[in-house]
Amino acid sequence: MNELRLNVADKVKRGKQWAGRDLSPLPHESALTILWRFGWRNVLGPPEIRAFLADGRKQIDWGAFKRIASWWCPEDTELRIERLPARKMFFDSCLRYCPICLECGYHSVWHQFRPLPSCPIHDVRLMSRCFNCRLPTTWMFEYLNDRTKPFRCKTCNGYLAGVEPNLDLHLDLRDQSAAIRDRLDRYDGWVTENHEVLALVEQLMDYKERRPNAEPAFKLLVYRLIDQMAPSADFSFGDGRPVGVFNWNIRPYRYGEMRRRAELFTSWSALGAYRNAIHKLMKRYIVCHDDVTRLQDAGCRIAGRQSLNIGALGASLVAIALTRHWIEGERWNVSNCADARQAFFSLPMPFPDCGTGRYLRIEVQAYVSALYATFLEAASRTAHSDEDVTASVLLAAGTGVGFAQNCRRDGITGMAIFPLAQVPSSPLRVHQGLPSDHKRNFRLAQPRGVPRLTVHGNEKSLDTPIVPRIGS
Repeated sequence: MNELRLNVADKVKRGKQWAGRDLSPLPHESALTILWRFGWRNVLGPPEIRAFLADGRKQIDWGAFKRIASWWCPEDTELRIERLPARKMFFDSCLRYCPICLECGYHSVWHQFRPLPSCPIHDVRLMSRCFNCRLPTTWMFEYLNDRTKPFRCKTCNGYLAGVEPNLDLHLDLRDQSAAIRDRLDRYDGWVTENHEVLALVEQLMDYKERRPNAEPAFKLLVYRLIDQMAPSADFSFGDGRPVGVFNWNIRPYRYGEMRRRAELFTSWSALGAYRNAIHKLMKRYIVCHDDVTRLQDAGCRIAGRQSLNIGALGASLVAIALTRHWIEGERWNVSNCADARQAFFSLPMPFPDCGTGRYLRIEVQAYVSALYATFLEAASRTAHSDEDVTASVLLAAGTGVGFAQNCRRDGITGMAIFPLAQVPSSPLRVHQGLPSDHKRNFRLAQPRGVPRLTVHGNEKSLDTPIVPRIGS
């Protein structure tokens, strides 16, 4: 019986005269409107689409679609985007459309590109709601796999753009294919040229996923990083503010011995490095007894989720309090906050050890420095305001730190990315060259493609890469 049904279906497919086969895909067109336009021209509803293009299965059989329509679908551009590192950071998964393009029976893959608020063809703001019922659109794959009626809303069954597609308008748009290709090729070229930068973002995403609530601040950090490392004249992801980068490339001293002593030194290596970093921060910003009192006040207010007056407490001291609360949590002894030897972890470091079985001091100190700079930027924004800011708002900025690391037999590489505050401060040493410590056999290098940091001091301007170094 099943064989008979398949034979009948094959005969129907061969015998049917398909319309619209001359309306091949337009440049950078998504698979959604390629399928919708073919179904619309042949008056195919969901049951017919399931019978002819999916053989009753859930997903569309694009091989069967090519045999019927003689088109490759999805096109190469969309396939490259699907394989793009960190694709969800740069392309919206829910349908966004230009109402004019959709009336012409066209939807581009670049309508899903997050930094584009408007259609690059018609300069019309992209919509993510149905024009009729005003309900949000759903995921792209649902429009394909659930096989709704072409160009219609899943909820109200009305046309998404408010009007039925117009064949004459589609033919007019087809006459502009060369102009569409020239305009959209720029975005395709940007993605191709900056593939390595996007791969770096994917590594940072792996770190972010260790904290499920890291989405808003982390996205802003990544978008700033992309704008800084891969700027474009056609669009921007973030708000234009710079980011800071600590990076290192180290060959550990006595690598084999570090692995053998792993269990003994893993936790203590991280705690010792953290105490050292906190001590350097407090040594710089706590110069009198009043500073200790303000740090205690900030710590108590943060622990109680109360409002803080940044102008009265000081942005630097509030940033230290936020850093310690973020890492130490309830174990932070606020009453004895000036003694870094009383610092303890409430949770392990949010990144794995360097692969030698213990944390390197440079990893922990770079993370503490990046976290402090993140909180310093958040606190500095409200330092000149008379209004108090809640501790929860300030703590939300702590998720905006990126961390990537890679351990190989010949060395350890790492990178910490953070918002660049107005006055960058770090417990790590800052060098203008590429130092090497022959005694400990450390080799530090600046990887290619990493942005430079500019540090503005009292009268000096350092425009060379910031390279952190172990030790005080």
